Amino acid sequence: MISLLCAAAVATSLAGCSGGTSPTSGKNADTQAPKTEAGTVAKKEEGAAASKEKLIIYSPLTESMIDSMLAMFEEDTGIDAECLAMGTGDALKRIQTEADKPQADILWSGTIGTVKNKSEYFADYITVNEDAFYDEYKNTEGNMTRFDTIPSVIMVNTDLIGDIKIEGYEDLLNPELKGKIAFADPAASSSSFEHLVNMLYAMGGGNPDNGWDYVKQFCTQLDGKLLGGSSAVY
Repeated sequence: MISLLCAAAVATSLAGCSGGTSPTSGKNADTQAPKTEAGTVAKKEEGAAASKEKLIIYSPLTESMIDSMLAMFEEDTGIDAECLAMGTGDALKRIQTEADKPQADILWSGTIGTVKNKSEYFADYITVNEDAFYDEYKNTEGNMTRFDTIPSVIMVNTDLIGDIKIEGYEDLLNPELKGKIAFADPAASSSSFEHLVNMLYAMGGGNPDNGWDYVKQFCTQLDGKLLGGSSAVY
């Protein structure tokens, strides 16, 4: 099994407030695990008691990545936080739907290229730590605080791969791998979207318009299997 995964990172605050209540209905137990945020806090309604409010976060990150950070955040700030786990695409759709009455304060994670397309739904915020960022990672947009940078990777299951060589995108077209590649829907996963962009540039010789022939062949290799989010990939 071959898995394609990328995580790049931005933390953004929603242009509105959650009102300090619990998240909207429609979630299940697997999407209610408390997590943390590494970026910004949106403005709360005037007159609301800050001590009674809860920071609501949407995030595609895994619990193992952020549970410990949540505990430290709550201990350091005294602010209760809760995170709903969902793919970046799903989070952005939900944020857009809730635009008139935001239910979350922060979107934590999602690649710049994906989130920037919905930047109108996020409030401006510059962290007090902005001076500590390298210039290439500064919040030049005004509402996107970087918190990590991770390259796109191809993960190989060494228990199953055998003697098949995997050194780059071209190798994924090996007929022996058809139906054995785990890839998420780029419309739902910013990680997969970044992989799609990488494919277009890498296989197009630097010209993304020339990379679509490869993408078509790659889609054939998926054999009709497209996963719903990056967490399903790994």
